[in-house]
Amino acid sequence: MAFWRVLREPSRAHMINRRIIIFTKRDILPTNDERAERAREVLEMYAVQFGDPYDPRGTLIDVLTDLMHLAAQEPGVALEFDSSLKMAQFHFEAEAEECLDT
Repeated sequence: MAFWRVLREPSRAHMINRRIIIFTKRDILPTNDERAERAREVLEMYAVQFGDPYDPRGTLIDVLTDLMHLAAQEPGVALEFDSSLKMAQFHFEAEAEECLDT
């Protein structure tokens, strides 16, 4: 089964020592630095396995291109690359703006 079919929204409440702990949005969401680090790790792993570790721009292009191929092959999973890229831009702008608000 593909990973996107089994992922579930993370729980906002957890039981710790028989007490229910409710996490706020701030507790659950990663910071922009953490998001950037995750992306860096993905690109580094991809470059080492499939590309050129000394060409980060080329690796980014290769990852995006491969994601486009996946989106083209999996239309039933709603991986529409162009609309997803637009939504990613929207998320990025909102997350960058949140960083300025804090």
